[in-house]
Amino acid sequence: MSMATKAHPITWYIARNWETYYASAVLSGIVGDAAHQLGGGYHISIEDNRVTNYSVIRPDDKAPPGNWPRDLAAAIDMSMNPTDMATCSWRLWYCWNDQTDPRRVYLNGFNGWFNDGGPAKRYDFVTQGISTTTSDHKWHVHAEERRRYVTSQGPADAILSVLRGESKQDYLNSLGPKGIYDMFAKFGQGEGTTDGDPAVATLQSELESQGADFSTVGGIDGKYGQGTADRMVQILGAEVAGDGKTYGWKQYRALHTKVYGGSDGGATLPTEVAVTGTLSGNMSGEVSGTLQLNTK
Repeated sequence: MSMATKAHPITWYIARNWETYYASAVLSGIVGDAAHQLGGGYHISIEDNRVTNYSVIRPDDKAPPGNWPRDLAAAIDMSMNPTDMATCSWRLWYCWNDQTDPRRVYLNGFNGWFNDGGPAKRYDFVTQGISTTTSDHKWHVHAEERRRYVTSQGPADAILSVLRGESKQDYLNSLGPKGIYDMFAKFGQGEGTTDGDPAVATLQSELESQGADFSTVGGIDGKYGQGTADRMVQILGAEVAGDGKTYGWKQYRALHTKVYGGSDGGATLPTEVAVTGTLSGNMSGEVSGTLQLNTK
């Protein structure tokens, strides 16, 4: 069974920096192999997953309509001792628990353990759900990036900010005058381009999933014009959407509540199984090696 999955240099950048933040940290997985492909998940690419797999159906993961690469892994496993496991898990948990933290928009979920005698758990940033996961996550943290961001430096730096324990305010201060809303689609974005903008296409896709009809305004074209603004008002109402020309945290959270419909978000997560995987990627030359991976 051939595999198309690769690790992008940006993913290696996250992994190698993360590894320096904890004394016991050792990278234990990015890319899965053919056996891993059977279970699916973020360790393998869109191309190597089944079309119904949970890791390729969310708006920030599926492509098309997004135009991000289809051949990249979007998860990292980091092995650590119990003390570092707890520290890392708490840092991710604080971001997960604060729905005003802008860094969370880049993360899909994490599996971790708090060295508290309880089970390892999974925390979903999209649905805000919590579930028990397999005991191997008592020795490694598994973190997933939303696929649309795997080639982008800004999201990588935001995730690393969480992993090294920076506060939300410290992160916001580091952004300078641009502020947090630059991460969202904005009115006029994608206009004047041939293919539009993937952030706008994702927004349009989510609105369409709730009943908005784009067939009379060019379809899902990635262009945030009056047609998209009108449909924002149609789906969210004027009290939330205003005139539909602003898409920030208020609108994002209201729309995602509609799209995912509750704590489970309509997504069924598979049972994890341990398999053998193979590291692959290129930061400064080829990197390879055999390791244990998990389907999430």
